[in-house]
Parts: sequence; C-alpha cells; structure tokens
Amino acid sequence: MSIIVNMKKSLRVLLTAALLAGLVLSAVSCVDAVDAGGPYTAKIGILLPLTGDRPLDWERILDWEASAVNQGLRDSRFRIQLVYKDTFGVDVADLAKELIADDSIDIALGPMTSREAMRIAPQFEKAGKLLISPCATSDDLFRAFAGQRCFAGTRPVIAATLMPGECRCPGCLPRSCLLECTCAFHSIDSLYTTRSGRSGMKVRVWRCRICGDPYIGVVPPTNCPFCGAHAEYIILASEWDDPRVGSLNDTDRGNLEKALSIENSNTAFYRCAAAKADEAGDFEGFATFKALSKVEAEHATTIRKMLGLPRPDAEPSEDCHDAYIDNVKESLKREQAATKFYAGSAEVAADARVREVFGALVLIESDHIQLDKDHLAKLES
Repeated sequence: MSIIVNMKKSLRVLLTAALLAGLVLSAVSCVDAVDAGGPYTAKIGILLPLTGDRPLDWERILDWEASAVNQGLRDSRFRIQLVYKDTFGVDVADLAKELIADDSIDIALGPMTSREAMRIAPQFEKAGKLLISPCATSDDLFRAFAGQRCFAGTRPVIAATLMPGECRCPGCLPRSCLLECTCAFHSIDSLYTTRSGRSGMKVRVWRCRICGDPYIGVVPPTNCPFCGAHAEYIILASEWDDPRVGSLNDTDRGNLEKALSIENSNTAFYRCAAAKADEAGDFEGFATFKALSKVEAEHATTIRKMLGLPRPDAEPSEDCHDAYIDNVKESLKREQAATKFYAGSAEVAADARVREVFGALVLIESDHIQLDKDHLAKLES
C-alpha cells in the first residue's frame, strides 16, 4: 500500500509536522508490521533536500517533531526513529531503493516534487511500504494512487472516498491542510483501533509555559490553543515548574505595564471588530476577530498576573471600523506595533521570565501579522 499526504501550501508543512508524525505512527498497522507484544520502533525514511542552495531546515524541524511525538508516547509501545537521505544533487530513485531494501524501514517521508513522487511511488507500492509526500500537488499523482486503502489527499473528492465511514473528525471535507491531516490521522488511527482493539496513541496532559493553561492530546499542539504560544513552549504537565517573575526592575515593570495596556486595547478592538463582522454576516471575519480577542485577552491575563495586579472590574472598550477590510488593516498596524515593542522589551529584559514571555509574544504577534497580510491579499485581489 502507498500513502501520500498532499500539502498544497508548503508553508503549512511545519505546522502540521506533528500530525504527520502521528499519522505515520498509526499507519504502521496498515502494513501489518507491528508486533502485538513489546515495544515497536517505527523507522521513517526521510527523502528531502537537507542541503543545497535552498535548504528548508527539515532535519531540525523533523527531529524536534519526532522528539515531541516520542515524548507523548512515552508510556506506549511505539517510538519514531528518523533515517535521513539527502536528495539534493542525487537521483531520488536510488535513495528510494536504499530505503525500500532496508527491512527495518516501513515508511518514507518525501520527496519534494510530484514528478519525483510519481517516479518512486510505484516502488513503495510494490514493496508494501508507505510513502508520504509533504509537497506533491499533481492531479495525475492522486488519480494514480487514489484507489489505495491508506490514501489521503487534500481535495474534497479524495477525502470523501478516503475511508467511507472511518473519518470521525468534524467536517470530513477539508477546509485547510491542517484539517486534512487531522482527518487522515483520525481515519487511520480509528482503523487501527478497530482492527487491534486498542489504539497505539495515548492522550496526555500538556501545559503552556506562557499562559499556564492545560491541553489534553496525544502530542503537544503546534500552537497553544489559548494564547497562541509556539510548540516549544508546550511541556508535559508533569514537568511543570511554575515559572515566576523575580523582583522586577523599573524597566521590566514599565514594559509589562505598557504591554498590558496594549493587550487590553487590542482585546477590546477585536471584540468590537468581531461584533461588526457578526452583524454583517461575515462568518470568517467573526471567527478571526473573536479568536484574536481571546488570544489577546489571555496575554493580558498573563501579564496582569506577572505584575501581581487584581482582575479588573470592567472590560475595556475600544472603537473599530464598520468595514471588515478596514479592521484588518487596523489589526495589522496594531500587531506590527506590538511586535516591535515586545522585541525591544525582550532585548532589555533583566528578568528571565519577562524575557521568555516577551520573546513568545513576538512569535505570536508575528503569526497575527501573517494572518492579516494573508487576509488583505485575499480581500484586495
């Protein structure tokens, strides 16, 4: 069998790497290679360009994701081990033969292009091994392999015929690459559970170092669902050490106070913008601004606690525009200003906890900037 997961928007590959790793782990059952007894290491071949003039830092990212998945599976019988094959300047077919000849490797992640995938997929098919291409987009590729039982694609027609009755995630027809990977993961994992009577994945409790909120899942989320902090700030709840600020100097305290004012203002603005979008019947605009308001409110709460301030009696209010596009433009200005201030605050922070929080906020607000730019590009096209 061959499995090809298409990631149409390659920029989202890094965001979904953890889900892909989890998908691969569950997919081992499709090749009947799991010993029902003791621990099993799923060796995954990596067929991607690791060097060259345009490296994408695959090795560092995938190593981190594999480590995160293995941490989440610490009490289970599964482990992931990555075997790298650099495809830069080399015939990918030769590297594919090496992976196929290795009996300890059942799965390969790669290659980068549809043409390369079309060349080597039949070899994996014949060997009964799994192939996951994170970037292939060719229609011919999907038509060639759509009949395979363990196949997942981002196109609705393929997703609908993936595994009839097996996909249990909300909205089986994917609206994004992230939802598609989630859909494929649940499909294959539910198939494994049905066949074996138990799942190889166990949920665990995770906690965000920035906002402190807990999350239950098999692997840590790519972003904290509450404050938006990146995955490097998500740890097992059992490893929580209750990070606290020390004695704040005047600079750190002043920067935190200004940050609190920024977050309160942005929270109120996004609430206003969400209400305007709701009144206009703009479902996407409402969802976007509501989500942003919740994230900014979480930031305000985190900063308030760092300053040792009580909860305010009333929520702040802020004006916004009537038109969605004007609110997106306003959001972009606010996020850019916040990011610049937080970056400067992180550089001069004397307290380690203050420096950590400001550094995390820079990453989060940068995500919001990219979100605004994407929305503006769509609205102005």
